[in-house]
Amino acid sequence: MKKIFILFAFIFFALLNTSLAFANIELLGPGKPSPPGDYISNLNPILIWNNDSDNKYLKVTIYLKDSNFVPKVVREWLFVKGTSLKVPEGVLLPNRTYFWTVTDMQSSTTNNYLYFTTTNPISAEILEPGKALSPGPFVDKNSLKFIWKSENADKINLIVLKVEKEGKKIILSKEFNSNENEFDVSSNPDIKELFTSGDYECYVVAIARNDTKVSSSNFFRIR
Repeated sequence: MKKIFILFAFIFFALLNTSLAFANIELLGPGKPSPPGDYISNLNPILIWNNDSDNKYLKVTIYLKDSNFVPKVVREWLFVKGTSLKVPEGVLLPNRTYFWTVTDMQSSTTNNYLYFTTTNPISAEILEPGKALSPGPFVDKNSLKFIWKSENADKINLIVLKVEKEGKKIILSKEFNSNENEFDVSSNPDIKELFTSGDYECYVVAIARNDTKVSSSNFFRIR
């Protein structure tokens, strides 16, 4: 009888320990539960999740979703600890739909996935006028022209602020198509009159169709 009691106790605690061994994991992002999920232009996203125990080893897997409905493992990381992992260079490609999950090392199945779709990374750089560091060089408003370059943007916003003692004041905000790359202030008399003596900060903001934004700024002065 004593042996039977010991056997049942052993089985009970073994099952208890097994149930406690599996981590309770909540995926936070990026992504949504169904495709195409979030649109992201960053090909090195940080995968973030909640885990009820930081001491457990986890398995992180990224899959490629294709038209054949057969998931393909793109990358798998084993013995991961913590609640985040940054995807390194060379794992993801633009214009693909992926989904990812995090499981306990003792669990091989899950229905907890998040989907995201990668896009071409967008970029923006303002070339003229000014420099990246304040206070910037002096420019002549009679020849003032804003010039920029961008890639993979659907539209560009040009924003110019005048730096005053009370703070920064927007004096120009204008939207452009992605194929436009300059705005000549000197040819617009009404706008040119807005540029009086003082310090300025200008931005170009590139915006993709999924509302992803990147910006570039310069500083300049007018006598």
